[in-house]
Amino acid sequence: EAIILPMGIMTTMEEIKTVAAACNEMAALAKAHGMAFIITTTVRIFQVEGKTAYEWLVELTDPELVSFEVDTFWATRGGQKAVELIKKLGSRAKLIHQKDMGKSADPINLIEGVTDLTRENYCEKIFGRTNPTDICTVGTGIMDIPEIVKTVTELDYAPYIIVELDCCARQTEEEYNTPLSPLASIKASREYLESVIG
Repeated sequence: EAIILPMGIMTTMEEIKTVAAACNEMAALAKAHGMAFIITTTVRIFQVEGKTAYEWLVELTDPELVSFEVDTFWATRGGQKAVELIKKLGSRAKLIHQKDMGKSADPINLIEGVTDLTRENYCEKIFGRTNPTDICTVGTGIMDIPEIVKTVTELDYAPYIIVELDCCARQTEEEYNTPLSPLASIKASREYLESVIG
């Protein structure tokens, strides 16, 4: 059992320190009740004193209490290399969210070239650059799923790779001859992951 906290937007060191302290406190309470405490991430790119808010949270939270869930798709869209992030987090990478990136996704790095980013225009400037076809059935896109699976398996810290499809573009289903439903996409994604895991 675990408490999973989505990571919000933090643009100042004061906000980051407040959130880190709260995470440490919640994680201690979770542990006292037999649960893990995991922070999930998406595209978190605000730079504060030379690091992203995400990097600060990794540094300022208790490694014995606070773990992280890596969404490999959104890490990639945020300019990170998913495999390197998983390796860097090591034993703190307890869950992996896996989707695949459609061949037409452009740009891959959503923050590249973005200027004058603020809390107020973050969603428009970052997520406004996405399309429904950016996310596709696992195994049909451009992400190196076998390398991600190999890394997760070798490190053996994350017991689960969770298929999470924020949306499923119909044209990504053609290879599976399915009724083009989200459930069909999840099924095909799971089958692909199982074939890679072996």
